[in-house]
Amino acid sequence: MADGSTHEYQKIIDYLGGKIATGELGVGAKVPSENELAEQFGVARMTANRAVRELVHRKVLVRVKGAGSYVAPRRYDQTPVEILPISEQVRNGGAVYSASVRILEERPLISEVAESMHATSGSRTFYSEILHREDSIPIQLERRWVNPKVAPAYLEQDFLVETPTEYLIRMVPLTRVEYCISAERASADLIEILQLRAGEPVLLLRRKTWSGLDVVTMVDLLHPGSRFSFSGFFESGLAGERVG
Repeated sequence: MADGSTHEYQKIIDYLGGKIATGELGVGAKVPSENELAEQFGVARMTANRAVRELVHRKVLVRVKGAGSYVAPRRYDQTPVEILPISEQVRNGGAVYSASVRILEERPLISEVAESMHATSGSRTFYSEILHREDSIPIQLERRWVNPKVAPAYLEQDFLVETPTEYLIRMVPLTRVEYCISAERASADLIEILQLRAGEPVLLLRRKTWSGLDVVTMVDLLHPGSRFSFSGFFESGLAGERVG
C-alpha cells in the first residue's frame, strides 16, 4: 500500500470533511488523533499527518499545541476577495464586452495542476480557454480547469452568453479564494492572442476557489500589461481586491 499517496490521504480528508459537513463534528469538536486516523485507515502516521495539515491549511481545522486538532469556526462569510467577472468590469467602464471560446473540453489533469487541485494526476477535468475583449480588443485570456464533481454541466454552457465566473458563482457556493499575481514574459502565442507590443509583459492572476472542502476551479487569467490593472479596497479593517 502506498501510504503517502494522494488517494490514501484524500480518503481521510473526505472522511473528516463529511463528519463536519453533516454536523457530526461541530465547531470546536476535537477530531481523532493522527495515530487514531492512521490505525483506522491502515496508513502510516505521516499520511494522517498530511491530511490533518491540509485541513488546517484550508482553515477547516485548527491545531492546539499539546491538545490536538479541532473543527475551526466557520468564517466563510468574511472572505476578503470580491470576485468580479471580467464582463462586468468591462461594462462598468462603459465599454462593449465580447468573447470567443477557443477550447471547451474534457481532458486529463497534468501533474502540476492535479497537485494544486488536490486531485490525482491523469484524472478527468473540464478545461476551457476563452478570450475576453473590451471594444473588440483582447483584454484577458482565461485558461480554466474545473472540478467535474462540483460543476458536472460545465461543458454544456454557452460562455458567449455567460462567463465561466458568472456561471460558477451562480451554481456553486464559493467559500474560499486563493490567488497570486505576477508579471510574466509573454510567449509567442500570447503575443499573437493578446495583440501585445514587443517586450510588453503579461499580468498573470492565478486563482483557486473552493466550495467547502472541494476545489471548484483553478484559473490562469492573463492580461496585457499596458491595458489592465488590479484595484483594491480597504474598509473597516477588511482588506480586499477586485479581480476578474
